Amino acid sequence: MSKSRSCKGLKYELTESKRIHREGTPLLIYSKVLRELGAGQVDLAVIKNESNFKEKVIEIFELKSFAYISKSQRRRLYHSAQVLSAYLGLSCRISVIFDEF
Repeated sequence: MSKSRSCKGLKYELTESKRIHREGTPLLIYSKVLRELGAGQVDLAVIKNESNFKEKVIEIFELKSFAYISKSQRRRLYHSAQVLSAYLGLSCRISVIFDEF
């Protein structure tokens, strides 16, 4: 990956991080723990109030620089959602955000 593309990717991640973290309570997840459990690293995560404001939900975000996510990556993200859901006792959903830069 070129330095220019890497800088654009970092800027994209910072911009999305600010936007997403305003949507809920930021959730910090130590990637080493998830990896040891066979789950995938999570780019960003927040705990949000659902539209009915009676239930909270975890939403994990995968940021992609191109419109492709492999089967193995989907499987790891799904496993991460299961682990977080079980650990925190909340429903969890996965959102993938694609950006062509």
